[in-house]
Amino acid sequence: MRSGILLSLGIALITLSLLSINVPITSTVSVTKPYTLYVPPTAHVYAIIYENDSNVTLYVRILHDNSFITKPPITITLTPGYWEFSIYNETYPITLSKEVNVTVNTSRGIFIYEKVIHYSEIVTTKNATFPFFIKIVIYKVDIIRYRQIGLGLGIALILGDFSLFFLSRRNKI
Repeated sequence: MRSGILLSLGIALITLSLLSINVPITSTVSVTKPYTLYVPPTAHVYAIIYENDSNVTLYVRILHDNSFITKPPITITLTPGYWEFSIYNETYPITLSKEVNVTVNTSRGIFIYEKVIHYSEIVTTKNATFPFFIKIVIYKVDIIRYRQIGLGLGIALILGDFSLFFLSRRNKI
């Protein structure tokens, strides 16, 4: 009776060690405030970071083991642990107008008139008004974290089962 249980446990452990879920799961998140994500050790994940279609240029701060700042679009592989994504700053052009008094000297006299001048400025701000997007793709999830240990224990249980079976047979004869 005991030998059958060890054999079935060994086979189950080997089977679980060899199995993984290979169906890709995707999720897209719109980020304007800091977004935290936990990647478990058994998951294989990558993220595609891209910005919206506007004239705003975003810089994204990514925090994991160390912090780095990048400009979308970017694809990164997410290792196990906590990840935080936030907007570092936004840069966008604005058009301003200014009224200027222009003085013109002519033969008929001096004329003063107002002229409107349009010009562009680049504004950089840390206030997040335009979101960026993170497409998270989980492409594989292992059932057991340490695959080699699971295989080793499964084989050890099966070998232990056969040893107990042969020892019990030998002692009965």
